[in-house]
Amino acid sequence: MGAIFGLVDFGRPARRSPKKVIQYMATIQGDHLASRLQLHADGWIGLGALPARHEASRTYDDQFFTDDRLAVFFDGDLLNRASIAAASRISLETAREMSTPELIARCFEHRGPVLFEELDGIYRIIVWDFVDKKLYIANDRFAMMPMFYYQEGERIFFGSEIKFILKGIEALPGINVQAIADFLAFGSILNENTFFSGIRFVPREACVEIAEDSIKEIPYSNRLDFTQSPGITQFEDACAHIRNAVMTGIRAYSGDHSAAVFLSGGISSRFLAAAEKRLRGHLQTFTFGADFSDDMEIAREVAIALNAEHETRVLAPERYIESFQRAVWLSDGLLDGGAGGLLSMMAGSENEIPLYLYGLNFLNAPFYNAEFAYWRRRKHDVRFKTWLAERIFGKIYRADDEYLPAGAIIRDEVNGPLFDPDAQLRHLAASTDLFEEYPGKALHYLQFAYRQPYRQALQFQALNHYAPVKAPYFTFQYLDTVLKLPESYLSRDQKLFRHLLAEFAPELLNIRWQNTMLPLNASQKEEYFWRILKFLNDHFRFYRGRPLENNPLVRQPIFDFQKALESDAGFQQAVRYLLFDLLPDELINRYTVQKLFRYAITYRLDVSEFLSRIMTITLWYQYFVLKNDPFDMMVRKRSGGLQKVF
Repeated sequence: MGAIFGLVDFGRPARRSPKKVIQYMATIQGDHLASRLQLHADGWIGLGALPARHEASRTYDDQFFTDDRLAVFFDGDLLNRASIAAASRISLETAREMSTPELIARCFEHRGPVLFEELDGIYRIIVWDFVDKKLYIANDRFAMMPMFYYQEGERIFFGSEIKFILKGIEALPGINVQAIADFLAFGSILNENTFFSGIRFVPREACVEIAEDSIKEIPYSNRLDFTQSPGITQFEDACAHIRNAVMTGIRAYSGDHSAAVFLSGGISSRFLAAAEKRLRGHLQTFTFGADFSDDMEIAREVAIALNAEHETRVLAPERYIESFQRAVWLSDGLLDGGAGGLLSMMAGSENEIPLYLYGLNFLNAPFYNAEFAYWRRRKHDVRFKTWLAERIFGKIYRADDEYLPAGAIIRDEVNGPLFDPDAQLRHLAASTDLFEEYPGKALHYLQFAYRQPYRQALQFQALNHYAPVKAPYFTFQYLDTVLKLPESYLSRDQKLFRHLLAEFAPELLNIRWQNTMLPLNASQKEEYFWRILKFLNDHFRFYRGRPLENNPLVRQPIFDFQKALESDAGFQQAVRYLLFDLLPDELINRYTVQKLFRYAITYRLDVSEFLSRIMTITLWYQYFVLKNDPFDMMVRKRSGGLQKVF
């Protein structure tokens, strides 16, 4: 999957020729569009595509189509070509002869922008209507392939990456300090804004219509309804449904080619591995992480049980820092650099990167028995809704947290008053109508509305720069599976997964999984006991500072930032460099960060996630505001050591 960018100007022609502007925007990735550029004059509009380096086989016709009425750009995978063709009275035989952008053009002529509501897959689409003089920007329903847009006078820029927009505009937009403060507190931005004022995401379940006198975000009329009763009520039907969805997904995305399965310590990755083994008869797996990672050991056990050809890729501290910086650059800073470890999946396979399958859980944070009763008593209470909103974010950091001796990170005296995390959570709770019978469905709705789509989208976007990444499980996770299954099958004891694993590969039930570090066939009584203790620890600090002895829930993650910070001098030096040498003083309080870093080292305070967020903002400021060359910074050799900063 490549990158897309363009500009529509309803005013006078720009001083620079449109061709030069678009080419300039493209050169940022070391390529240009001289042979792949289509310009259409009305004022003027330019569309271009930059193919990803590993997808040279994709032809120009597969992405672009134009005739006297429409110009259409398409990038991604469309899963329901037959159904949209039938709805537009195009025969299946005729549709098979068309490229995807041509098919979209023909259907758009028949259906108009309502067509975008009917598409299924992971994609980006740009449609320019010569007759109505309108531009439409659309992506998949879950924004798995994000799009951005920005208005500068009478010129409107759009693109799949913010860095392309910044290359074409005349003046740098202002900094959205509230978005940065939210990112530091939650690890995510709570709406369609970005770190730059005025640059916005195309919202989920909506398209953007750009005309000469207006920009409109048009929400879909068939938005997902999480209040509907499940379409499946029998457990046997649910098993058949998920079995078919996963098998169909693997076939649809990998075709006749086998795919390497990325094994983590979770249930979903081993389930995908078992499904691939059942489908093909042979299996290739890999995992990555530090040598001490429990997930690495679990992956080895799963691979041995399935007799897989398994590859282990070690994630060393220096590799982590390199991937961290690349993740910030490739995601325009909108992805926490702490997720840069994902890029290390590619380590050791630079010469031949396989197609791989990446499993994801149905619900990232299922409710447990102890919370179930609480939900039924308090689900309409504002305080409960605030508590529920907190659960969609892994860790929320507050300036007055007694366990985070940092104070306010953002320089309020420079940037003015900002909404604090509690105010943002209260606003989120007040705007959320919780009328679900099941807490899992409500949590799923909140994740969909506020957090899940963009974070996953940006993760895959970063990886797309390195490999033709496919994620069939994620596609079927929402569109074909979860909305049709009862919540009781998906949460708490993962009943459905365990049943199917017993059918596909019963030997995998004896292997630990990362959520509890217990075997999957452990008793519910034992599992719930440790889950409830973990819940108390996470949400009420009941055991904070008093680690439980022999607690199986405690595991060594894929990469232990805190351990590397304490024991690896080179890693500590690199973190100091990213925290202090590049720190934007006018935005972030250096003294507060110094104090936080000192406490983390001296008292082994686990603030690794928060430090990585500060490092992310620092790199974003260097790359996109100060416009320093990221690749030069990644390989720059520093002499004379680091100046002592505290």
